[in-house]
Amino acid sequence: MNNEPLERPDLQTALEAWAEQRDARTAYGVLRLCARGELLLDATDSTFADPANPFQPGDTLAIGEQVDNAGKRLLLAFTSNARLAAWRGTADTRSLVQPATAVVRQAATDYEGLVIDAGSAAPAILYADELRAGLTDDPAANEPILDALREQELSMDDFLALLAAAPMVFIPTIQQKDAAGEVTGISVPSASGPDGGVYGLLFTSPAEVIAWAPDVVPYATGAANVARAALQGGQAGVVVNPMGPSVPLREEQLRKLAEA
Repeated sequence: MNNEPLERPDLQTALEAWAEQRDARTAYGVLRLCARGELLLDATDSTFADPANPFQPGDTLAIGEQVDNAGKRLLLAFTSNARLAAWRGTADTRSLVQPATAVVRQAATDYEGLVIDAGSAAPAILYADELRAGLTDDPAANEPILDALREQELSMDDFLALLAAAPMVFIPTIQQKDAAGEVTGISVPSASGPDGGVYGLLFTSPAEVIAWAPDVVPYATGAANVARAALQGGQAGVVVNPMGPSVPLREEQLRKLAEA
């Protein structure tokens, strides 16, 4: 077993916000952070003839799960070794560090949902339909963009190339409806920048959109389309993932992206 140390203070802060106010904004505030970084899986109940040399013939890998009151199987994941130890009631645990996107995908396909930090003061249960709604069927699709935003090491041209290559990005939309509930129009909200300019918005996942504004509807599109719309609308730029880490794209960068 790898039993590597892991600590996700960003996710723990989001979980605390969810515990204080349980709504779509805080739930997707947790989920958006599962599109990056890593999570711990509980492998304490695994059996290995030689723990120092696991995964040999005859060994058994047992990943921790929980069954809710409705009988749904939920994968357990943890944001730190300490929280796993608290759940198990012992420091003698076995764990696997996995990409958070892989954990989300597994929870949405092989299980019926995910429990993050079970037994803690601020756990979160996210069911499979919520996982897919927030991070799509491919949670890792835009992970390279998220890594670039966090590390801030790529040149702008390389970052624009990542955006252009993204299978899809997301914009917020507001639906206008008539008295019968039929959609009569759609508008796209923007944001004001510190310079007083109007900025378009580009998000890497539906979870990022809903965490920013829970009353909007995420719409999938291409990054080049977002750039063209901003240029045509005379906007000062586009902000990528305004919830952070974020980066603003100015007119020159939008023109490059629009032509990609």
